[in-house]
Amino acid sequence: MPVGACIESKTKRMVARYEFNLAPHLVGEEQWIEYFKQANAPSHVDYASVDEAMKKLRMKTTWPEPESRMMSLQADLETILDQFNLTELAFEHEQRRIVKYLANALAPPSFKSVIDDQADSPREQKVQE
Repeated sequence: MPVGACIESKTKRMVARYEFNLAPHLVGEEQWIEYFKQANAPSHVDYASVDEAMKKLRMKTTWPEPESRMMSLQADLETILDQFNLTELAFEHEQRRIVKYLANALAPPSFKSVIDDQADSPREQKVQE
């Protein structure tokens, strides 16, 4: 079913006139699809609210396998990012922020302190000539 057929006629006319500057019958299927896909792109990212939501992110230490704990933590992180419609944007441009969120969510505290120490230590970097 074409996307244009799924839009209420009054809404279709208004969007066609004011967004595309065209008559509704002149707006193509791809134009409608791209128009609605724009809703997924955040116009302004308020990281303060994301940071606040990420404070609730915690590793589930009741699970015995470390792989299960990490997969669950990663899934929870993506769920929070999805709530703010930021998953793709964050993984493309905010890798440091993601690592910080994950590091802050680690448990138990002794494990977290080892990870923090390793993150702060200088590493040897080989220069390619």
